[in-house]
Amino acid sequence: TLFAKNSGTVLEKNVIEGQKIMSGEPLLKISNLENLWLIADVYESEISKVTVGSKTSINFTFLPGKTFQGKVNFIYPTLESKSRTIKVRIDLPNRNGELKPDMFANVVISGPGLKSTPVIPENAVIRGGKKDIVIVDLGNGKFKPQQVMLGIYSDGFYQVLNGLSAGNKIVTSAQF
Repeated sequence: TLFAKNSGTVLEKNVIEGQKIMSGEPLLKISNLENLWLIADVYESEISKVTVGSKTSINFTFLPGKTFQGKVNFIYPTLESKSRTIKVRIDLPNRNGELKPDMFANVVISGPGLKSTPVIPENAVIRGGKKDIVIVDLGNGKFKPQQVMLGIYSDGFYQVLNGLSAGNKIVTSAQF
């Protein structure tokens, strides 16, 4: 009789009763499932918003309406060239044993707090090779091109880091 060094859930059984075994041969794969690692893919353009310690909200399709909380504990150093994503590892408590290895999930990762800055719709931006321009309404039918420095993009809007201030009126369509 052989005893495992640790207790847990048997994930793989590579031996049958009466089988001859060799020294060092793996017999069972045993894992403690009280804390799981969830691996999430984050687009390359979004990775600057993710840090180790970022809080996450996780939903599984098999439990609609229930949200799990976790934290990013590792950001992998390599990029998947085909999908243009970087993998992040999230610690996910599983004390009730509801979650199983290899389940699919939808993950929302909370980014860092942002300072208050103007936000403009993406169709207001004239993208150049090295410059981003918006057309500012000066009043009385006069307009002026203004170079801007764009920040984070989300849901059709850009954060403006430099070049505009609150209250500026800009052209959002038919710039030409």
